[in-house]
Amino acid sequence: MSKSDFAGIKSPTNLRLITELANDPNAPGEFGKGVTIDSTNLTGEAAIRYKKGFEITSYNEYVSDMISTRRRLPDYRDPGCKVKTYAEELPTTSVILIFHNEALSTLLRSVYSIIDRTDPKLLKEIILVDDFSNRAGLGQELDDYIKDLEKVRVLRLKKREGLIRARLAGAKVAKGQVLTFFDSHIECTEGWLEPMLGEIHRDKKTVPQPSLDDISHDTFAFQHIPPKEIGIGAFAWNMHFYWMNVPERENQRRKNDNLASIQSPVMVGGMFSIDRKYFYEIGSYDEGMDIWGRREC
Repeated sequence: MSKSDFAGIKSPTNLRLITELANDPNAPGEFGKGVTIDSTNLTGEAAIRYKKGFEITSYNEYVSDMISTRRRLPDYRDPGCKVKTYAEELPTTSVILIFHNEALSTLLRSVYSIIDRTDPKLLKEIILVDDFSNRAGLGQELDDYIKDLEKVRVLRLKKREGLIRARLAGAKVAKGQVLTFFDSHIECTEGWLEPMLGEIHRDKKTVPQPSLDDISHDTFAFQHIPPKEIGIGAFAWNMHFYWMNVPERENQRRKNDNLASIQSPVMVGGMFSIDRKYFYEIGSYDEGMDIWGRREC
């Protein structure tokens, strides 16, 4: 995609990117509420920006820009999760996000959700790997936004590498004991990290991933998925990935405890944590992979 592909779409820095907690609980998107826009009522530059945003990111960037980059979310945790204790000596993690021409507001919301909902002593750093973006707002403007965030840094690649090699570049400079890989359009909820680090502390060969909620690509409504509705990843005989219910044998192993971790033969590659030494012990990623696919196996 060339610079000309972005003609007619305003630089995000010319928009109202809200980086402070909103005082108004009824502000757009607060507490996970969705924002609905009737695009037929948009005219001129607003209509162009709405259309271009969808074309570039495949989600409603226009709505994302209306929502605070530090929007509040409810604490969705089960009461049992709120009182669960973990070892004092949990490892630290480096959170690595890869982005290419991401919407600035969405990227910053990902970053702030990590900062605002993570115990500082467990968060070693956040590494934003720029996979050769050429979009306004993701250069100096992004640097200006994060310059006062001491644990956040940007690693800029000199050519388009693709997701896998970009992740490897981030892992190479990471200093945390655990690597946490995230997509660049996520929002963390309260208490997301301790359960994952707890599993790794118990067994360094465990590769945990969080339970996955849903953010609407259109309204940015946050939909929580209750623990009892969580499924596991699987492959059909045609090798297509799909979600399946947790098998009864696994529920029996877990003693039907909704708070216990679920063993799964397949993981979603977009977000997981892994002990840094173990990541390299098992060969890390194949540098010949350009995008994604078998990373889930």
